[in-house]
Amino acid sequence: QRFDPIVAFNALVGLIYLLQLPAYTATALHVLFSCRFDQAVREWWTLAAVMWAIHGTLYVVDTVMRLERSFNRMLVAHHLAWFATTAITFATRDIFSAKLNVLLDYFATFEFGLFLLLAYSKWHARVLSPRARLLAVAAVVLYDATRVVQTALLVFYFTAAFPRMREYGHLWIYAAQLLLCVLLTAAQVYTMLEYARWTNIWSPKNHLHEHLSVSGGCGEEAAEVCERTSSKPPRDADAASTASATSPQDSALESAVASVEPGPPASARGISAAAQLVMAHEEGSPGP
Repeated sequence: QRFDPIVAFNALVGLIYLLQLPAYTATALHVLFSCRFDQAVREWWTLAAVMWAIHGTLYVVDTVMRLERSFNRMLVAHHLAWFATTAITFATRDIFSAKLNVLLDYFATFEFGLFLLLAYSKWHARVLSPRARLLAVAAVVLYDATRVVQTALLVFYFTAAFPRMREYGHLWIYAAQLLLCVLLTAAQVYTMLEYARWTNIWSPKNHLHEHLSVSGGCGEEAAEVCERTSSKPPRDADAASTASATSPQDSALESAVASVEPGPPASARGISAAAQLVMAHEEGSPGP
């Protein structure tokens, strides 16, 4: 396979998030739940600032790469909302905004599994082995579960902070952060729905594979190609990868396979026309 910079970038982001997770967990616990916020900030500010800078750099690089390859409005809006929450925090030096920023940035590290999954699926032509499928399910479940915890914490912080923000005349900060958090949460819900529709994770045998089996039984090699060509990763987290994953040969194969109608079962030795076409394609080309 040719080198794909977005796929390599996904793998890099996944590794960075995974390495940051232990240190950021300690930072978030001290900053979010300390009785002395000023003391916690003095002790952990440097580490939190470094991680903020790394995440900001990753978001800038990701946005630039997608502007050239495959523009995704939801993903760019997510990045801009993150920068807006950070800008409000540094401009106002508001404690409430600082805690929100740490909370949102910390839970982003739990996305490491999704980024590694996207890179793995592209490098293996979207074919997930049984073990890789279990890891993919674990990555998606971890992401979904942490979004629930994050949303619960956001509701708690916004509810508890409202009287104090109103008392000190900071309702404009409160309203701005609320709007940005709603936008970020909507982007995360969109991501959850996209991964829920990624059939190769949840169902090894999808409808296209079953269709070819009914029309004559396509054998082990053809079945692998059927599964590969009918399972596509979600658009939001790897739109460019999805757009570039299908070669012209694969497109021709998919069109030919989709045009085959169910017919009578093949003989004990024979293979259906669709299966022969798939296997001929597999023998004649190196694949994507």
